[in-house]
Amino acid sequence: AEASFRSDFELNLQLPPALEPLEAVSRNFYWTWQPEGAALFRELDPGLWDRCEQNPRLFLKKIDGVRLWQRVGDEAYLQRLEAFTARQDEYLGLTDHRPLTTDHPDFRAAVSFR
Repeated sequence: AEASFRSDFELNLQLPPALEPLEAVSRNFYWTWQPEGAALFRELDPGLWDRCEQNPRLFLKKIDGVRLWQRVGDEAYLQRLEAFTARQDEYLGLTDHRPLTTDHPDFRAAVSFR
């Protein structure tokens, strides 16, 4: 029976709500030129971070959920994540988190309808 068990698939890990900003951080290269960006991932599991070749998308797929829930209790880590996310959002001009549509202020400011 063990011979038929598949090990070539990955589960989609659900991040704890307090760590969901890591998803957005991982989807933008802003973290790559900010030393504290890489540190946010490395601190979760340094060995896995290296094995994933510092690829945050792969890293978030493979990290043990227990490690994530341990970090939820680390207030200093959560504050660093929040501060980093705020800086990333500011850099990207994402002060208004509504979807970017034609009625979004950032869209109206960027596009002139004359």
